[in-house]
Amino acid sequence: MQREKHSSEKGTVAAGIPVRIALVDDDQSVHQAMHCLFRELAKDWKLVSYLDGHQALQSMRSAQPHAILMDILMPGISGIECTSKLKVLYPNVPIVMFSARTDAEAVINSMMAGACGYLTKPAAANKILLALKKAIDGSMVLCQTAEKAMLDGLHTMGRSSTVTRLTHREQDIMGCLCRRLANKEIAESLGISTATVHAHLSKIFKKLNAHSRAEAIRKYLGERKALSVKAKQ
Repeated sequence: MQREKHSSEKGTVAAGIPVRIALVDDDQSVHQAMHCLFRELAKDWKLVSYLDGHQALQSMRSAQPHAILMDILMPGISGIECTSKLKVLYPNVPIVMFSARTDAEAVINSMMAGACGYLTKPAAANKILLALKKAIDGSMVLCQTAEKAMLDGLHTMGRSSTVTRLTHREQDIMGCLCRRLANKEIAESLGISTATVHAHLSKIFKKLNAHSRAEAIRKYLGERKALSVKAKQ
């Protein structure tokens, strides 16, 4: 499938242009609540509503959103599948999942599909707006519940798999990468030097045949999922 061009560039919103947010959710009450939120707290923002994934895939091009807020459980096509398809069409548009699901599988699969964030329902209005702003600026945005679910899921996958190419320390560092921590933050979190972090990252990239952090995260999450499925068989 050929990628369509999209005017929104990740991390930039031209001055004077309203921030456009696309909401994909089959619950009409969520759309009503978001419209009220924008009127009260973000009057210069514009909300475009889609009630299912198919509608979003067919009409998103005309909306040209700066970010997408995506539910997971929807009829016809799931939010995770819709995210995967939208990222092919609009790779520069950040997608933040907005779901009542709090399980590790939902969070990890969302990240693998291309989402840059995950918020659990219900969420405070200010947290929703802040997450969308961070996503537009190019940051990873995980609420505490989603972050804990993802890390717990990665640890469980690691314990249930019998073979892995990464050492325990390298898996710890990959967990930090999934949280989008910088080298200095990883060093502080694990009690090691930044030089040691850099050395571990070089080994991790080589083992995963990755050339960037984003690529390493995608391959790592994919490998963890595959190993977990194999261990359950």
